[in-house]
Amino acid sequence: MRLFDGMNILTKKRVKLTRSVLEDFHRNAAKDGLSVLSRQTGLSYGLLYNIAHGRVKTLSIRDYRIIFNKDPIVQMPDRRDGTYFRDMVKLWLYLNNDQSESGLYQEFFDGKKKYKKTDYRIFTGEIDTVEPRLEERMEQKFFAQRLDRTKIQSWIEDLNAGSRKKRVPYPEIKPILEFIHQTTGIHPTFLLKQSVKRYEEGNLHTVSGQIYERVLSIRNEIRQYLDSGQTPDREKMRDNILGKRPDFIPFYEVEDKLDFLREYGGQYPKKYLGRGIGYYRKKKIKSIAPWRLAKIDEDCRDIIRKKTGLPLSSLPAMFMKQEVGKLLSVLKRISIQQVCDTNDVEFEADIIKQITLGHEQYRNRNQVLVRFDEAARYLKMKQKAFDYMVANHSGLFKKIAVRKEQGWYIPDIYLDTLKKVIGFSLIKGKYNFLVSRKKEGRPACYVSVSAAVVSSGSSS
Repeated sequence: MRLFDGMNILTKKRVKLTRSVLEDFHRNAAKDGLSVLSRQTGLSYGLLYNIAHGRVKTLSIRDYRIIFNKDPIVQMPDRRDGTYFRDMVKLWLYLNNDQSESGLYQEFFDGKKKYKKTDYRIFTGEIDTVEPRLEERMEQKFFAQRLDRTKIQSWIEDLNAGSRKKRVPYPEIKPILEFIHQTTGIHPTFLLKQSVKRYEEGNLHTVSGQIYERVLSIRNEIRQYLDSGQTPDREKMRDNILGKRPDFIPFYEVEDKLDFLREYGGQYPKKYLGRGIGYYRKKKIKSIAPWRLAKIDEDCRDIIRKKTGLPLSSLPAMFMKQEVGKLLSVLKRISIQQVCDTNDVEFEADIIKQITLGHEQYRNRNQVLVRFDEAARYLKMKQKAFDYMVANHSGLFKKIAVRKEQGWYIPDIYLDTLKKVIGFSLIKGKYNFLVSRKKEGRPACYVSVSAAVVSSGSSS
């Protein structure tokens, strides 16, 4: 503070118009009317009118002296330096990746209409002071996580130290942002968590290492999607990267079902969507409620059930997959039945013995061993079915079994290899089928696994 005309006043540039100041204005300064006051002071009538009607919240010290003919009284500062506040915001967003400056702004101002549009200047430092309540509310968020002020400041120092080392120049990330925007429609502002104009206009020059890593990760996901040979679909890529809207179904997942209902059921999409399909195809609306999907699926199943002669290619993708799955299941059962009928042990042996190829390379002390009584679960077989398989091919399993004090084991790498061998699913199906049969008689070769393995004396 400094001394001015015998009174202490703040060096602040403006004076807040409190209720007492406004009462003094109406009672003394403007008692003869605003027009008279305007002529006496030389100030504009509009300014005085706005003061009288409460539209002006602060006055410059110069205007205050002219109107009231005195210096303003000492006022406690109603704003604080915003550095600590901005550091807390930066730390909070670093710890909570799913939150944003816009979300915090709406939380601070409780969605008031006056503050509906986010003013990013309080976060960037263009406005260098903030209201004390904002700093206090931001601090309370950390206190709720059982962090004291000392801890907060310590973490801020660590974050700032790391940020200075990991900042990435904007020109380096700009081409990646443009690629993502062109392929998926995800705007750079969303990824940068603030307006891209600030970077384009030169107000900001670098981005944090965390944002840069996330942008690189998204770019790699897009490249993998494109390299997979799938037809590029911006909506699908966006959902894969950003996640789908909770409890809602993207329109592109039901579009082929609606076309199917229109062509084979004579049902218009509006019946299921509640509005014209054009809103969805123009991307004005992008998802539907679960109950609408349930009705669509129910009617599709009804048509498929009643119209038995429908071509397989005409079905929506989901139902085509189901029908193909049924067909493959039947073919697999037939194949398993043939394997059971022929009981071609040599065919089975040719498949199973592939796990013994390169046997020596798996001999090491650090190999992971699986107990025999747990191997069935590892292979997703019934325990009895696994016992039958081992008994029928005991010679092969003797080569890979490992004897320990606690019992017999199989290295997990053999089991992993066996699961990947083409044709093993048929063998597994055969033995599971044999176990599930209700016939009492069993082939003589199906002795217990312990008899098959233990008879070898020791593993090779």
